[in-house]
Amino acid sequence: MPEAKTRWFDMLRLELDVIGDDELIEPDGEMRPDEKVVGIASGDIKKLHTRVSQLKAEALRAAADVEAARNERERMAAIVRVREIYEKYQLVLKVMWVCIRDEYRLWGGDSIGIRFGWKIVKKSDAGHIDILTQLRNLLD
Repeated sequence: MPEAKTRWFDMLRLELDVIGDDELIEPDGEMRPDEKVVGIASGDIKKLHTRVSQLKAEALRAAADVEAARNERERMAAIVRVREIYEKYQLVLKVMWVCIRDEYRLWGGDSIGIRFGWKIVKKSDAGHIDILTQLRNLLD
């Protein structure tokens, strides 16, 4: 029987577990006048934000590798790596937003954000698309 490979989701859990307080990457965005603070990020949210920031930096480095490739084989390998990192970045980012919405019960359609000082913010969106309309559009 072939040896089982480590799955990415298992690695993600490990990566999050080993992020220490001194390694957290704090958001640098300032609050906007139309935003309201709803809370301060929990430890899990801080770790997810940090991993998102790390993946973004990895993706940028990998994109530079595409440009620096010396031949087509290296270029294709770098493109595959960019795609892998980007997909993981998108998923961890989505998980972070879902965790924030869930933790602070922000399922009403407001825009949300995470700002300097680990502030979780929301902004009411008068123009957001009704969730039922979104679901109908997906199912059509």
